[in-house]
Amino acid sequence: MLSDTLAKGGSLTDWSLPPAPYFFPDLAIFLISYLAGLGPHFQLLTFAVVQTALMLVALWLLAIRTATPNPLFSAVFIVATLSYLALSSNKPFDFSSSGPFVLMLVSVFHFGIFITSLFFLSLWLKITDLNVEQTKYFFNTSLMAILAFLSAISDSFFITQTIIPLTAMALGQALIGRRAIRQGIQKPLMITLLATTAGFLGVNLLTSMTTRPSPHVGITGCWKRLSNIVDLFLSVVAVYPIFALVFLSYLVIVAMSARRFFTAPDSLSKFDWLSVFSLLSILSTIAALLLLTNMPPIGARYLVPLYFWPVIMVALFAGRCFRRRFVPTTVAISVLMMTPLTVGSYELFQSRRLNSDYYPGEIACIDGALENTNARNGLAQYWDARYLQNFSKLKLNVAQYSVSLDQMNFFTSKKYFRQNYDFAISSGNVNNAWQIPVDALIHVGGQPTLVKRCGSRTIYLFKKDSLHP
Repeated sequence: MLSDTLAKGGSLTDWSLPPAPYFFPDLAIFLISYLAGLGPHFQLLTFAVVQTALMLVALWLLAIRTATPNPLFSAVFIVATLSYLALSSNKPFDFSSSGPFVLMLVSVFHFGIFITSLFFLSLWLKITDLNVEQTKYFFNTSLMAILAFLSAISDSFFITQTIIPLTAMALGQALIGRRAIRQGIQKPLMITLLATTAGFLGVNLLTSMTTRPSPHVGITGCWKRLSNIVDLFLSVVAVYPIFALVFLSYLVIVAMSARRFFTAPDSLSKFDWLSVFSLLSILSTIAALLLLTNMPPIGARYLVPLYFWPVIMVALFAGRCFRRRFVPTTVAISVLMMTPLTVGSYELFQSRRLNSDYYPGEIACIDGALENTNARNGLAQYWDARYLQNFSKLKLNVAQYSVSLDQMNFFTSKKYFRQNYDFAISSGNVNNAWQIPVDALIHVGGQPTLVKRCGSRTIYLFKKDSLHP
């Protein structure tokens, strides 16, 4: 989208945006790397590094707010653990086989909003401290309101992951304590709710000139969606058996914190508050997914709190419990985890596959098949279209189509779609729900003049403008 609107004369009004426009922080990070003149590969690498660094800072601040001993070591250990889980799989970027942890390294998969939620929570825990200075209170409250507005305007999951459980915590403490919401919470809560509402309504105004699907709410199919969530969770446990132990430990920690929440809500420690909040965040997210009837197949990207909060809370709890032994133990574990990843990174640099001229073999093969032709307009399935368009050196125009050869006007520009095309790409690394059938291509375009296999993809070249989907 940045390339089209900033360098190719495209207009934002031509674009159909997803329900979550990802303006902040995803688009902001990408804009920096794009304006720096970095190529697509290094834009992705820069994004992964910056997002991981933001995750580290957010966890460090959260560890400080919860009075965790050695907060920096705790944050580093959590990030090291998540990085290991993300990259230790043989297919780290295959979400179906490697689990959700690689989301920490990629954009537009709802992880950015999870990081902003961590920053928001660190501000909330500081603001609601009765001993905070007035000047710092005003500054942090303003910063929290801005963050809530930017988050709500970027991704509605901020509401389900953060605002709903935050409000539930405030109301729960008041009801259990049989009193009004505490004075120190009322004002920041109202400011947060107003800022979030403004962001939620503002995104509709901001994207009014673009195409953007609206959520549909209902109970139809909720049991099927719940079954999908359970199956997905079990598949992650199958890939990472250690996560089962982490999750069980997390449930024990939450149970202890919840007991203190119900018996003495007014004297709850910040760690116990965060522990109960994390569970409510998970439950709120799952409830939202169950009620959204027009959701695509539920994937790990929609369940970030379910997988990341347990790792975070268990690590923070360990830091509080073991204190003196925590630093040497976590350093040793981190070294053990990072060593194979460091060796792999070194081998990658040595192989010279990571450089500014990196040219994926499959893309080079497709470009080679088209180079001496005047075929530049083609179609492909959703996951291939933008990949081919971004990384090809031939400046291809590739429109995204469904298996029934209908236009997929989702997170793309309408100017990419044409009446006629010159070629089509069929992908062998996706399931039948995404793979465009060859018979359908022949039916609307006749026999191809060239069929060439390029790794997991096959290119079908037709006569100029003869492919009419």
